[in-house]
Amino acid sequence: MKTTPILLDRLHSALKARDVVLKRTDLLQVAASAFGLRNVHEMSALDDRGDMCAPAVRCIGTHDVPHVGEMAFFQDPAGDVFAVTTMRLDRDVGRGADWILSPFGGLVDVSSARRKITDDEVPSSAPADREVPYLLTDTDCSHVHGRGGDMDALGEARGTFQDEFYPLTDDETAYVDPDMTTESQDDRHQARLGCTAMFRGSKHLAPTVEFRCSEECEVTREEAYAEAVLYAEAIAPRVRASGGDVHVERDGVDAYGDEAVNVRILMPLKDVIAAGSPEEWRTRLSFLMTEPA
Repeated sequence: MKTTPILLDRLHSALKARDVVLKRTDLLQVAASAFGLRNVHEMSALDDRGDMCAPAVRCIGTHDVPHVGEMAFFQDPAGDVFAVTTMRLDRDVGRGADWILSPFGGLVDVSSARRKITDDEVPSSAPADREVPYLLTDTDCSHVHGRGGDMDALGEARGTFQDEFYPLTDDETAYVDPDMTTESQDDRHQARLGCTAMFRGSKHLAPTVEFRCSEECEVTREEAYAEAVLYAEAIAPRVRASGGDVHVERDGVDAYGDEAVNVRILMPLKDVIAAGSPEEWRTRLSFLMTEPA
């Protein structure tokens, strides 16, 4: 397999994140120089010989890390051990998704480790308790668990993204948004619209209001939980009258992985789609998430 396209895709993404956009020919020249080669022809010859492959790593196993999530632990050929969130392994798709940057330097190939993690998973890891929301997509609309077996077992329609499994169909995807919507000046009314969840056996939109708690913000988890419960109780009658429900996640994290108590507004996705456009849904959400005067 030619690895040059993978390298160029990754180089393009890294540079673009820093507002640097180069043409493909310029990217080739930069990549060749980075490999210590005189020109792109030498790089092509190196690739043809298969000498540009990243070294494979060994998967040691997975472990749930508090306030971080499930981590996959790898050992590189030098014997060094590092960890990556399994959510990242699920999220990254497309060419080169199996190549990641090792914290010890250089690219490593996690393809065999990724397959091992996927094969070891139970077809559906959804909780047995239908009253507990099971996240399908996270705040940035990336799929959280990302395995087709989840949807097969739950009997729900499924979609694809870049030829990979995605838990939402194209029509459903229009109702999620990776951006934050702010309804007032305080943090309480910042809802992240990228979340969806399985709840009571069907897909739900799950916009999430974060109540942050840490030493930095001088709020304990107990204080954040008490505030979140009051807020959830205030908006619950309005949400339930619209066919949804409200769930408080006590031991959660915010979009940045910091401690938070999360209030999820759960609305059946099929009902939301039947009721109107994505723009109408956002207007409706503004009403649902605002505390009654």
